[in-house]
Amino acid sequence: MRGESIAASSLEAGALKRVAAGASTFHLVAEGRVTLSLGATFHEATAGDLIMVPLGNAHAIAAIDDTRLVSGTFRFDDRTQESIFRTLPSFIRIARDQGGNAAWLEPLVHFLLAEATAPGPGAAIMISRLIDVLVVRTLRSWAAALPEGANGWIGGLADPRIERALSAIHADPHRPWTLEQLAAAAAMSRSAFAARFLACTGEPPLRYLKNWRLHLARDLLRIEGARVNVVARTIGYDSDAAFSRAYKARFGVPPSEARQEP
Repeated sequence: MRGESIAASSLEAGALKRVAAGASTFHLVAEGRVTLSLGATFHEATAGDLIMVPLGNAHAIAAIDDTRLVSGTFRFDDRTQESIFRTLPSFIRIARDQGGNAAWLEPLVHFLLAEATAPGPGAAIMISRLIDVLVVRTLRSWAAALPEGANGWIGGLADPRIERALSAIHADPHRPWTLEQLAAAAAMSRSAFAARFLACTGEPPLRYLKNWRLHLARDLLRIEGARVNVVARTIGYDSDAAFSRAYKARFGVPPSEARQEP
């Protein structure tokens, strides 16, 4: 994931701001009150709230009162974007007055507003890092409200220990991970880690690893000119035959037909 840009804007009551489809987007309501329209749905946010459109859908923001926004864009890594998008909703709202959200939202609003209005040396790096933190904290807060095991890797973000193991898998999916190594990444015992991982994600750790690899493989195979044997090695399979069997068992078609899938 990489943060791309931020910008501050002021909207008078009744004004409308349209955002075209494209990058994933967030809006921090620094002052005022707005309604975000996304397709046929409408969502209200007030000062201190954060609204996120993670799938990059076109949307519009109508100012109910005089409003000040800090808006930003980010993109997920091309290699994992499709797999991530399968688990995310089209809209997320994080309310400032719920739980401990204010403790991390308020400082982020302060720093993002400062960078948007008066960027200094190294602003691009600072903005990218701030957006990274904001997106992770937003997804973690959203995931914490989900039933355990409800949304795969997103559910794992609710537990910092499981999140560390997931980050290790996502950063190095071709590595021949063992249960012991993943438990060590989470700083947990093997048995406690296996039980907690299952509760958070709905899958045992090694099955999750296998399925994550296969979803990455499907995304890679849809790229023009992709070769089955190269993709198999990229995601950690030493045997083309083993990869083909696993792929067909997961998706119902051999990897050679991946580009024909809907």
